[in-house]
Amino acid sequence: MEEDKINQNNNVDQIQEDKNELASIEVALLYVNKVFKIIKKNILLLILIFILFALYGYKKSKEEKETTYTATMSFILSEETPQISYNNMFINQQQDVSFNNPNKLMTYAFTEKVGAQMLFKKYTLNGKEDYLANHFLKINSGYKESYFKNFTDIKELSSQEYGTFKRILAGIKKISIINADQAQIYYIIINSTNEQLAVLLCHAMYDNIIDYYIERTTNKAKINVDYLNDRLNKISNQLEQAEFNLAEYKDKANNLVTYKAELEEIRQERNKQLLEKDFLTTTQQLELAKAKYESIKPLFQIVDEPRLPLPSDTPKPYTTILIYAAIGFILNFLIIITLFIKKEYGSDIASTFKKVKQYKEA
Repeated sequence: MEEDKINQNNNVDQIQEDKNELASIEVALLYVNKVFKIIKKNILLLILIFILFALYGYKKSKEEKETTYTATMSFILSEETPQISYNNMFINQQQDVSFNNPNKLMTYAFTEKVGAQMLFKKYTLNGKEDYLANHFLKINSGYKESYFKNFTDIKELSSQEYGTFKRILAGIKKISIINADQAQIYYIIINSTNEQLAVLLCHAMYDNIIDYYIERTTNKAKINVDYLNDRLNKISNQLEQAEFNLAEYKDKANNLVTYKAELEEIRQERNKQLLEKDFLTTTQQLELAKAKYESIKPLFQIVDEPRLPLPSDTPKPYTTILIYAAIGFILNFLIIITLFIKKEYGSDIASTFKKVKQYKEA
């Protein structure tokens, strides 16, 4: 009996659950039906909104349809460390450690000093020779005449010219990449909407990096040569004086055979020998430094350089159209939801606001 009663209760619960589920489905279908009625009633408006957004997306795609050209220069430092031969000795010439770090090289390339050497160097573009800075302004800022007429030093630029110079440098940095792969091949990559300018910037930056590298290496070697030259001149003068002193002393002590005279002669002779040894060592160092200074050459080897026509990338118009069409679809969805809420709960919401207003007034 108890089992029958339990089964009967379970059947009643199951029937009730089925009724609730059917009621929920009926309510859902009722809401769906109401939504479809709203869509049907406002179908022209919804279609118009969708089409307008799609057309606007098409218009924007036309405006944004600007081709970007990519110029790439790849190069390596000499894989074999250069050697300098002097008196059957081979000395390794060390490379600039700045090139082990592309990020550091990128920073160097766009410092004011190094950047000015590039921007205020004259190049030929479209048959006209001018500063690179002026070429950049004519293409990207619509200048018809050269902005910078002459250049001697950054410090001599006016505040307005200096501001323009910094903006150009920042603009070029924005479209430039200096990178390296695991094989230590370096890449200069320029992305520009002007094909000719992309190639020019690529070559200009490469030339500027070489000049910067040679200048740093040459300065170090020249300082060493100048120092050894000065040192050798001083030793030469001291040696001449020591030789003269020794000769003069021997003339004076020619007939004197004393221990004191012999000791002084030994000192003079030792001083002369030390100076001779120092003179010989410094001469060898100077000749080696001169050989190193004169043998400095660019250690760059171009792997590949940009050639026209450049690889290009043009934005696909359908991407922008789809984006704006999706915005139109979302707007339509929000309009439908708003109209549904207004129809179903508009009176309740209005009543609630009315009660709140009355409560505040009271």
